[in-house]
Amino acid sequence: MPYPHAAPQHRFAIVVPARNEENVIATLIAALDAQDYPREMFDIWVAVNNTTDHTRETASALGAKVFDCRNPITRKGDALHQVIDHLMGLGYDGYVFFDADNIPREDFLSRVNDAFAAGERFIKGRLVAGNAQESWVAGGYGLYHALMEWTYSRPHSAAGFSSNLVGTGFAVHQDVMQALGGWNTTCFCEDTEFASMSTRAGYRVTWLPEAVSYDEQVANFWTSLRQRRRWCRGT
Repeated sequence: MPYPHAAPQHRFAIVVPARNEENVIATLIAALDAQDYPREMFDIWVAVNNTTDHTRETASALGAKVFDCRNPITRKGDALHQVIDHLMGLGYDGYVFFDADNIPREDFLSRVNDAFAAGERFIKGRLVAGNAQESWVAGGYGLYHALMEWTYSRPHSAAGFSSNLVGTGFAVHQDVMQALGGWNTTCFCEDTEFASMSTRAGYRVTWLPEAVSYDEQVANFWTSLRQRRRWCRGT
């Protein structure tokens, strides 16, 4: 059952790790600015790392707060470690994570607020392939996400277990970050590792189908093959 609608009460830091994302970051920031959640109750943080284009300048010009990763970044988890370490002392109630090529639906933050108000602490929203018609590869990714949500995440979450965590379109309460001492993953699949760490600390990953975001999937077979090999190694 959907969580009851709650008045806005949580202050969010929206975290976007970004490397050479100047072509897509503006669309994400515009979608976040259009959220039906009070604008003064969330900040957009773009964690710029290993960038050789104008990602930083584009994000800053559009009003996002920019965090420049300092130490060498070899994987996504390294960037998340640095930016979360910076944000944990700034008084946020929760952290919402998106990749730069995502487009959240306008009520994404409101639905996360509902779940947090109901006592949930780790939320995974529904992920939809935004370019499913581009190629059979992109369509296959879309089918994969739909099947994983409806045959794994939905029944697991309904039974009180953790749903599958894909590394974008999810939210973590400050309680979880405090219990884990921040974001401290080390492998290539930071999402799987972080979900495992949270589960061991007593916080399950709850699937929230009402919180929808659209993700641009890989459309080329050989790019997909490299991505899948990296994911298999990390997992």
